[in-house]
Amino acid sequence: YLISDEEIIFASETKAILKGLDKKPELNTQLIDAYMSYGYIPGENTLHKGIKRLMPGHCAVIKGPKMEIRQWWDLKFDNKTDKGLDYYVTESKHLLESAIDLRLRSDVPLGIFLSGGIDSSAVVGLLAERVPDKLKTFSIGYDFGNDFDESKYARLVADKFNTDHHEIKITPAQFKAFIPEYIKLMDEPVTEAAAISLFFVSKLAKENVTVALSGEGSDEIFAGYDLYRYMSVLEKYRSKVGQIGANFFSWLSNMVLGESHKISKYLSMARLPLEQRYKGISTYQEHHKTHLYRDDFKVSLKEQGQVNATRFTSNLFNKVADQEQLSKMLYFDTKTWLVDDLLIKADRMSMGTSIELRV
Repeated sequence: YLISDEEIIFASETKAILKGLDKKPELNTQLIDAYMSYGYIPGENTLHKGIKRLMPGHCAVIKGPKMEIRQWWDLKFDNKTDKGLDYYVTESKHLLESAIDLRLRSDVPLGIFLSGGIDSSAVVGLLAERVPDKLKTFSIGYDFGNDFDESKYARLVADKFNTDHHEIKITPAQFKAFIPEYIKLMDEPVTEAAAISLFFVSKLAKENVTVALSGEGSDEIFAGYDLYRYMSVLEKYRSKVGQIGANFFSWLSNMVLGESHKISKYLSMARLPLEQRYKGISTYQEHHKTHLYRDDFKVSLKEQGQVNATRFTSNLFNKVADQEQLSKMLYFDTKTWLVDDLLIKADRMSMGTSIELRV
């Protein structure tokens, strides 16, 4: 949305707002560093000065010339009581089935994006016993060699549940050729190579269905990323060697292995408390920015400070200050990576082919 003295303009995409303006807004250069740190821009601000996003769990009320924003929902953790494994298994299945039932409400053909991973496979498995007709499933593989093709796992699940399975493979040339269109559809910079495959599988699905289900968001609920484990190990390491030890081993690793080495990256992280070192799943190494930024831009960053993005991410950790480490990371990723990368990617790429994707 954009608020000026004369009007309030709002739309689901920035490009629609730009059509209503006499001239393009200035570039919000302060946020370039946030993009280079995360691969997307967390929070309400965008690279277009003055254009903001209404945050999830918030509503806006327009009264006359003013817009009032308030938060009506937030994610909360209650880890004080342990009800036992059986309770959580049963209740999780019940909640998943309830979520699937809600997304089944449709009077048009419906399919499932099946990657072969746990998320989408669970959706197929739970759905197969609930619908009388054959499920339509859709998968994509990269024609870059076996290391980049997981379609065999999707076929295993499709065979297991006897689905009407459809597959497509994209080549490196197709991937490269689509990048300009990807930029246009995404509307704002998001470094997400998987978005390109999502567009092609949506295009494939569009030939057969109008609505599709997907497993996006499961990792932020069930802590599915390896990074959570790495960060827990780093915390134990910090408590064992102390601050001086962490500084020493980080320096030694940089000297011996080089600052771009994965081990050096994690040892450098270990020097800092979680709230300062954790930037979520899409973490970019600081030394890349050092090589890419012009000297005058580095100076301007120091003068301006990284105010917007840093304040936003600091506030996220402040809200869960009394929680244990894993809950802090899950809360952070739900409010940043999930919202500003994964769900935007899912929405833009599917709508680019006129598929309604329900996550």
